[in-house]
Amino acid sequence: MVQGKGDPNAYLSSYSHDEVLRLIVDAYRLRVETDHLSRDEDHGIYYPGKPIDGLVWAEGDAIDDFQRFLDLAEGSKILPKWWAFEDRMQCLSLAIDKNDPESIFHPINQTELPQRYGGDMAIRLALAILAEMCVGYDGKGPAKDDTWFQEFQEFLDLHPEERARLIRGSIEMVDSVLKEHGEEFGRKPT
Repeated sequence: MVQGKGDPNAYLSSYSHDEVLRLIVDAYRLRVETDHLSRDEDHGIYYPGKPIDGLVWAEGDAIDDFQRFLDLAEGSKILPKWWAFEDRMQCLSLAIDKNDPESIFHPINQTELPQRYGGDMAIRLALAILAEMCVGYDGKGPAKDDTWFQEFQEFLDLHPEERARLIRGSIEMVDSVLKEHGEEFGRKPT
């Protein structure tokens, strides 16, 4: 998925139907949270009432925002071949259940992600990449080539403090998991 090898839908195709629905919802929730905390681009549950020019996000309603994300996911070819309109409706139903603490109306708890996904320490990165494949790095739609990536890498090489800021959440998540479950990984918590 990261290196562009294989089919774009290979990652999600390796999961069960219900897991795919949850991954899509969590990819959206992580992107909303990342945009809010790191990019000053508030949408979804954080929508401040003013549109963000040039970005793909819907103005206002979190449900409309998530539907736009689903539109982009369907267009990006990341979804399994079995994906149909009924699956979209099931995913939407799961996403908008306000009684579910994992719905789009609740911020995502990034430190709980590995535990919820069977100890997968790379799940945060996988969700971020899924979201990026849908909306692009800059929120203007999927990239047509790797120009943005090359420019982004050059930018990060020139600005190591920005690289550190971007990976801070992942490092904090891993530290939190190791403190809580360090013995399970053969390491004593500090």
